[in-house]
Amino acid sequence: MQKKSLWLFLGLCVVAYGFALAGVMFFPNQLPGALLARAMLAACGVALLLFGSKMLLRRDGFPADALGLQLTLPHVNRFVLGVAGGLLLIALLAATLAVQVPFHWERGLLSLSHAAFAAHTYFWTSFGEELIFRGYALVALSCYLGPRKAVWALALPFGLFHLPGMGLGMAAAKMIATTSAMSIVFSYSFLRTGTLWTAVGLHVALNILLHTLTGLDGEGKTTLWKPIFGLWPTGYDAGFWTFITITSLVAFFLSRKIDPRFFTRNPGSRPHGAGD
Repeated sequence: MQKKSLWLFLGLCVVAYGFALAGVMFFPNQLPGALLARAMLAACGVALLLFGSKMLLRRDGFPADALGLQLTLPHVNRFVLGVAGGLLLIALLAATLAVQVPFHWERGLLSLSHAAFAAHTYFWTSFGEELIFRGYALVALSCYLGPRKAVWALALPFGLFHLPGMGLGMAAAKMIATTSAMSIVFSYSFLRTGTLWTAVGLHVALNILLHTLTGLDGEGKTTLWKPIFGLWPTGYDAGFWTFITITSLVAFFLSRKIDPRFFTRNPGSRPHGAGD
């Protein structure tokens, strides 16, 4: 990873995040128009990141589609596979949690139209986060550290990325731990399938299911369905440890048989500016 490429990539990330942040700042309410505006601004950031990441990858000597994001039928199938993986993961989480804390769902206050707009927004924000933490950064770092070390190196930054607004304390530490664990799952899903679409599909599905449809994120926000729990166990956080256990098992499964030379540069090419 060349220093100039690194700084250019970080600049792209800041600008792209600025688009998403502007959406939250200027369109803060939950009306359909505001949700659509936030989604469109996030989409602008994604388009910028996608174009810039491809340029930087070519600049550093990687194949043009190192991220596997061309719109082909196999890549569409991998996106669907990611969505299916998200459904399966939530089902495992819910089943494991239900063994410890019996619960049932009741209809929440969120309307179907608002759920659809929220899902649209989650697609673009999740896509943007994948481009930042599993895109150019993972490809470039893998050439220097190997893919496994690169996966772990990017996990904590992804966790810290979700920290703003949480303050300090045990809740913040748990947030960092759970999002870092999911970062590993997302990264390995990309490495196992060779396309970032798998990680995008998985990320989008989890965000929609946790934060919009099932209410299993524990945040108490308005969702389409809300869980009604019985008596929680004392002495440990059942939700947290269930999430960490399931995601760790999934990450271990996905990490098997990862090629240590997964990302390679084009034959005969060298990074732009190498030797400068």
